[in-house]
Amino acid sequence: LRLLFIDDIPTTARAENNLSPKEAQSLILPAAVEAEMPTLGMHYYRFAAKKGERIAFEVVAQRMNSRADPIVRIQNTAGREIAYCDDTPGLGADPRFAHVFKADGEYLAEVRDANYDGGPECRYRLRIGDFPTATVPFPLGGKRGSITAFAFEGPDGDRLDPLKVKLDTTASLQLVALKSPGGRSSSFASILVGDTEDFVTSQPNHSPA
Repeated sequence: LRLLFIDDIPTTARAENNLSPKEAQSLILPAAVEAEMPTLGMHYYRFAAKKGERIAFEVVAQRMNSRADPIVRIQNTAGREIAYCDDTPGLGADPRFAHVFKADGEYLAEVRDANYDGGPECRYRLRIGDFPTATVPFPLGGKRGSITAFAFEGPDGDRLDPLKVKLDTTASLQLVALKSPGGRSSSFASILVGDTEDFVTSQPNHSPA
């Protein structure tokens, strides 16, 4: 059984020689790259950013049954690290984060496995775009077949306005695409689907009365 990733970010083939900053593969954003982690090595991707621009980064690996444990580092052309992400709460071992750049210029995204593992069992999909970094819904789930409003939040404070979702009648876990107003690319979050209603507590409820 294989998972098929349907994405609104176009896929670019990985260059075979992007194993050093000097040989970094150039990307035009938004972009996604499919690859295998290099054993004992890193992949480098070059992209342009403008001052004040917010760019989101994500690696999908564990969520598509890969053994990879990805880490992403963002560097300037002098090699200085300006952003870093390993595991993101709500996504297991996969990272998802955003960075607001302070100056125009070219930057590097470095991708590697936390244990420097690689090969066919360590595949990953790097996604770079303007998507939200929210990871979890609130409430966490809803009743099958119902139309329920969910807010979505992320560990870095990213929050989306409530979104009404028609929940599936058979699934136990449903993926929902998330896009910022005016955005060109989406991220996704999962909602639990069950046979009972989910209720959000009302306040005050600090006494029997």
